[in-house]
Amino acid sequence: MTATTKCQCGQLAKWAGEPGVPIEFDPQTGTYVLKLSDTVVVPDPYCVFCGGHVPFHRPKNLPFCQCKLLETWEKDPTLPIEISGTGNSYELRCVIQGHPGALHIWFCPACGGTA
Repeated sequence: MTATTKCQCGQLAKWAGEPGVPIEFDPQTGTYVLKLSDTVVVPDPYCVFCGGHVPFHRPKNLPFCQCKLLETWEKDPTLPIEISGTGNSYELRCVIQGHPGALHIWFCPACGGTA
């Protein structure tokens, strides 16, 4: 699957342009990269916002994350993944327009399952 099918909402492109967000565009491969640390990198990730599904037209009963990487990453205090304030979803800590912030994670970037 290519980056264009792994993101239908345009958010990967939007956030790849923000220096404080760990999403980058690799012009050599034409795909995005989620760089959580120097050693934890997700090449060609699923979009954390749409999971590759057309917004507002997602299939019902989407599978939950099967790889459990979000769960693993959240337990590592050196990575920018945390449980949201509501306690039932994940967030990606980052710097947005120079201010500390977080992006909500709806889909696992590694397997595309719902978060």
